[in-house]
Amino acid sequence: MSSRQPSDSRMRPLISQLSEAVLSAPAAPRRVYFETHIRPMFRAIDREHMDFRMNLWEYLGPPSSTRLEYEKIHNRLNSSASDTVMPPPEAGGPWPTEWIDLFNRWFADGAPRLDLAVIDPSTLRAVRDPLTGTVDVYVEGTKLSDGHVVWLERHFDPAKLYNPYADNEFDLFQAQYRVLPPAPVHFVAEDFCVVPSPAISVSVYDSAGRHVAPIT
Repeated sequence: MSSRQPSDSRMRPLISQLSEAVLSAPAAPRRVYFETHIRPMFRAIDREHMDFRMNLWEYLGPPSSTRLEYEKIHNRLNSSASDTVMPPPEAGGPWPTEWIDLFNRWFADGAPRLDLAVIDPSTLRAVRDPLTGTVDVYVEGTKLSDGHVVWLERHFDPAKLYNPYADNEFDLFQAQYRVLPPAPVHFVAEDFCVVPSPAISVSVYDSAGRHVAPIT
């Protein structure tokens, strides 16, 4: 989240959440998720062109008989006709084959999105570094299993066409990294972020909603 060079301890946020025993467990299949892999492929111009029908930056739910949006996108991305392919050639399209393959893989997997972890609101704190101006965000909570990893990522508002990333709001995502039985496990997550100096608080979204901590 910051261009500042992190310390060695901050360069290993993933490994610090996984013990040697957990790392020896089988690796989970690398899934494709909406927030980290699919949404970034849709440009602002793509969102604008499709705004009359859907918001490409907003997760619409898994495909079903009543949710055909992603099936329609899938068909247009894979079209070979210049008048139906999405995005059209006159708007910078079509996508490279690698991007289409990634979308197809995500679509075939049921169009998954990332889960949010559960935080303990009493542990949430934000401390501004007086030397760099960055803010260290720290939180503890519960993740789905010992094989899951948790990280803070800047909150994205799909309703905002310009500057959709929040200055001082973050999502607490989790994803499976190793195959282990599901059982709630305690975690500690910490990261440093660029937060403009006028901000006096930080918000973190988990599966229960929004939690706010003052910046000290």
